[in-house]
Amino acid sequence: MKNIILKKLDILNIPLDNQILIEASAGTGKTFNIALLYIRMILKININNSKTFNIKNINQIVLISYTNKSLEELKKRIIILLSELKQSCFLKHTTISYIKPFFKYIHDFEYTTSLLEYVENNIDYISCYTVHSFFSHIIQENKYFLKNVNNFTIFNNQKKIYIQSCYDFWRQYCYTLSYDIMKIIYSYWNTPEQLFSDIYPFLQNFNNFFLKHKKKNISINIQHLSLIKKIHSFKKFLFLNKIFIEKILQNKKNEMCQKNVKILEILLTWTKITTKDYYIPKEMNIIYLKILKKNICNIKKEKKKIIQTIINFSKIKFSIKEIFLHQAINFIKKNIKKIKLQENKLEFEDLIEIVYLNVVIKENPIFIYFIRKNFPIIIIDEYQDIDIKSNKIFNKIYKKQPRKIMLLIGDPKQTIYEFRGASINSYFNYKKNIIHQYYLDINWRSSSNLVDNINHIFSIKKYPFITKNILYKKIITPEKNKKMIFKINNIVQPSFRIFFNNIDKNLNIHQYYQWSSEQCAEDINFLINNIENKKAKIFIKNKVKILSIKDITILVRNQQESEIIQSALKRKKIVSKYFSKQKNLFHTQEAEEISWILEALLNIHEEKNIFKALSINILNIKLNTLFKISKSNFNENILIIFQKYLNILKTQGILNLIKYLIINKKKYFRKNKNDEKKYINFLTLGEILEQKYYQLKNLELVLNWIKKKIIEKNYKKNELNPINQSNYEYITIISIHQSKGLEFPIVWFPFSSAFLHHHNSFFSKKNQDLNSVLKTKFIKKSILHKKKLSEEIRLFYVAITRPSIHCSFTIAPINICNKKNNTYTDITNSGLGYLITSKKCTNIYDLKKIVQQTFSSQNNIEIFYYFSFLKNYIKKNNNQNKNIQKKKHIYLKKTIKKQFKITSYTNLLSEKTKESFYLPIFNKKKEKNNIYYKKKKIKTPFFFEKGQEFGTFIHHILKNINFNKTIDIILLSQQLKNFYFPQCWKKELKIWLEKIVNTTLLPLNIKLKELKKHKILKEFEFYMSVNKTLHNYQFNQCIKKKDKISSLSSNLEFNSFKGIVTGFIDLIFELNNKFFIVDYKTNWLGDNYADYNNKNIEKTMINHRYDVQYHLYGIVLHKYLKQRITKYSIKKNFGGIFYLFLRGMDINHNNQSIFYIPPNIKLMKKLNKLF
Repeated sequence: MKNIILKKLDILNIPLDNQILIEASAGTGKTFNIALLYIRMILKININNSKTFNIKNINQIVLISYTNKSLEELKKRIIILLSELKQSCFLKHTTISYIKPFFKYIHDFEYTTSLLEYVENNIDYISCYTVHSFFSHIIQENKYFLKNVNNFTIFNNQKKIYIQSCYDFWRQYCYTLSYDIMKIIYSYWNTPEQLFSDIYPFLQNFNNFFLKHKKKNISINIQHLSLIKKIHSFKKFLFLNKIFIEKILQNKKNEMCQKNVKILEILLTWTKITTKDYYIPKEMNIIYLKILKKNICNIKKEKKKIIQTIINFSKIKFSIKEIFLHQAINFIKKNIKKIKLQENKLEFEDLIEIVYLNVVIKENPIFIYFIRKNFPIIIIDEYQDIDIKSNKIFNKIYKKQPRKIMLLIGDPKQTIYEFRGASINSYFNYKKNIIHQYYLDINWRSSSNLVDNINHIFSIKKYPFITKNILYKKIITPEKNKKMIFKINNIVQPSFRIFFNNIDKNLNIHQYYQWSSEQCAEDINFLINNIENKKAKIFIKNKVKILSIKDITILVRNQQESEIIQSALKRKKIVSKYFSKQKNLFHTQEAEEISWILEALLNIHEEKNIFKALSINILNIKLNTLFKISKSNFNENILIIFQKYLNILKTQGILNLIKYLIINKKKYFRKNKNDEKKYINFLTLGEILEQKYYQLKNLELVLNWIKKKIIEKNYKKNELNPINQSNYEYITIISIHQSKGLEFPIVWFPFSSAFLHHHNSFFSKKNQDLNSVLKTKFIKKSILHKKKLSEEIRLFYVAITRPSIHCSFTIAPINICNKKNNTYTDITNSGLGYLITSKKCTNIYDLKKIVQQTFSSQNNIEIFYYFSFLKNYIKKNNNQNKNIQKKKHIYLKKTIKKQFKITSYTNLLSEKTKESFYLPIFNKKKEKNNIYYKKKKIKTPFFFEKGQEFGTFIHHILKNINFNKTIDIILLSQQLKNFYFPQCWKKELKIWLEKIVNTTLLPLNIKLKELKKHKILKEFEFYMSVNKTLHNYQFNQCIKKKDKISSLSSNLEFNSFKGIVTGFIDLIFELNNKFFIVDYKTNWLGDNYADYNNKNIEKTMINHRYDVQYHLYGIVLHKYLKQRITKYSIKKNFGGIFYLFLRGMDINHNNQSIFYIPPNIKLMKKLNKLF
């Protein structure tokens, strides 16, 4: 077929007949034009056959897009246009430019108004689908005409099922193997997750490969034994022929150097070691290479045999990895098939396969007739991202069919989803057969200057996208877009800002990432400073808008790049957030593992549940350790450990159990980034479950609740994160793939010169099988290079077309090899590098010239060279801010709204950085301390254990005992058992508690024992809202002026916040219409009662900042009483706060160990204003 010339799109005059293709570049109003075409179809304007569909059944027009987001935007746009056209038809007049052309074809305004009103009222019934949801719908409607398709549901999380199957394989298969084989497997993969990451690319289509590898079905034990035998026999052979090996290592003078002597020693020692694994010394390669260099023809027959055995041995693959992978993939595939049959569930790929089988292969007439009859018109958005099989399905149904319309909208320049199955080649194959082809060339989104610069970059080469099928057509902009300007200090900023590293040295990829992230962070820091001073402004559509932090977006390729840029921003004290596909917290592996351990603890005598719980990441039990756990010692060892976990769960809660498991297993934070994320997930889930337990009051109900959440598809986002971040501004970081279809005022693309390596290129296709992966060595490197480079250019195009006003990016000479004297750069492997350079391999000095020639001619592009960019900034844009170079960090004070968060007294004290993480420390020397206490009898409370765990134990006892009655020794015994403290403490503990209860609280002259039960409140939990932003300097000024302890203490540092302060008050009691607070302290101040005097207590109060605690508790009680008591006053109703240092409390020492804080009326009123 001859080449078809693309025509400019005219919405109302293009023929709507059979297949139509519209190519819409970025920002050209694709969604808007689809909505106009949809309304044209409803009104049947210029449709060749008006009987194509019945307007009363509006779901006959199908809208298909790649994502649900784009469908929602399209639906919104249709609703807006419907209401605008309806109103215009009602008035029979309009001033809207895009509505006026419709009036030429509307003859009956009343009928059109009623028709549009009908469509508007039934807008929820229009057919909007993604590809998978459309196939699911037509399968459900025709399930009786299709074989082996019953009532099915779709897997919510496909990857999760594969991971679960991988875990099942790991347990069922690995635990049956011998210890030696397990050790070898453990050298390949430490965890099932690592195994899954290796096999996941092959799980889609592995049958084609494994049909040729039937030998891999042999037992792994047999293969292991045969390999061990081969190594063992070769060791014997090597030892017998050591004289010959000596001759190989000798030089022409029959001498051996020291290196060769060492080689021989290593090989001989290796022959003596018993063979248990596949270890072969590296020195064998040296001997092999030396043998290859020698001429074998001149050697005697006997020696030829020796050489041949060495060569044959070197060619053997000593690995069971392939067999293990085969068995793993085979097991997972079979397991998933079983699950599908048992649960009547399908994957998304199964939907395509079912439709493909019935439409393309079998050509099921009933099925095809149903689709054609019910959906005569189909509009496919993002057509370039549709996979090959879906393409074939749609073409089979609609191609050359009378009274059927298939409208395709796409842009081959934005084909960036090849890893999901999209094929640019299939797009061009189908494009050749489409007669009606149109294009959109007016960019309504971006400023004229920015579009001109994009045109300039992509016009340097004749074929900027490498392939001749994609030709770049210059984009134009309307007149109004010329007024879109970005100003700082009333100086117009360029649309492109390029940061160029002009040092005469190549950077390796890590150096480039570091340099580029620093430039980005410094530039954003500068922008934020001007935002703070309200000097950065955007002019859009004759409106002036002050630039905000939310207007700045950073684009990255992947999570690794986001972490690099986030760390650079953190150094500048700039808060950022990475938006990728946000994973539901309940759909993570951590949620599943928490449900396993809860199920094991609640059903502690079931071995299956406990073995399942033993494999969780938080316990970090190695594979060989699990293997050693046999059924004989299961009841003795494991059951005792899980009984301990159960007691912690019942006494201290779910969150404390998770914290205990993390610390007790010696897995610390900051060791690994992935581990850190997992721990944060564990602890976040622990907090959620803790809150749920307070509501349900039943652990079994909590377990059922989390199981339901794991299964649920839809979930509330607020439920996952109790902290609402809507009032919090941050720099947005988003992946290029996620940014597609979106627009941002200011965009930073920091790693524009970077590129991905080519060795992973064959894993990019979703439909790629192992057989084709193995054939990669026969494919020319140039083809692979072009394919990958074309993808890099398309990624760059998508990134650079996201901003509406301003874009910044970096250029630097990058060299992967990083050789010292290598002046050539690999920048041509990046999309940007290919577009601006003319040679295959560019010299550093040539790159400087190219950058200057390419960009200096453009008025709206500004180049900053290495470190000099900040000076240029200050001279050009900000003469008033001369001190910017001196400041290392620019602190944000005005524009950024502070984070809404839930905090407490403990968190405020521990908060030093913006993102500090608090985790209580358990006593690691507990077992040793227990032994010590068993040997040495405790005579006084001073010798009881120190630390947080003992403190919680005492608080728990004081909460549960009745002050008015004698202390029950059985209760103490049970509590000691629950907290794993020795039983020998119970007598001394009872004496001590009686002393605490009978000590007089001065100046009230009352004992805890004398307090009436109905007038005390233990463990009072509170949630105090902080509506105004609380700053640390305000709080410090307030408490230091009016309080003695606070005035002697250092300034309290915490991040300004708005939100909720939460906590527990140990005891509140009423006496003579006055309310008092009591807080228990188990601090160790010395071995004598004399050590618990007022001076030492004051020092402790200052060191631990207990003044902050009693100020918070005081204001909480003040607010609480104010709401509950009519005619409340501080003088009449607020009694004060007691701090009881329990170790020093004694009947004979009433004046000591008690610290009383009387109410300060002026201070409480000031604090009340702050909170």
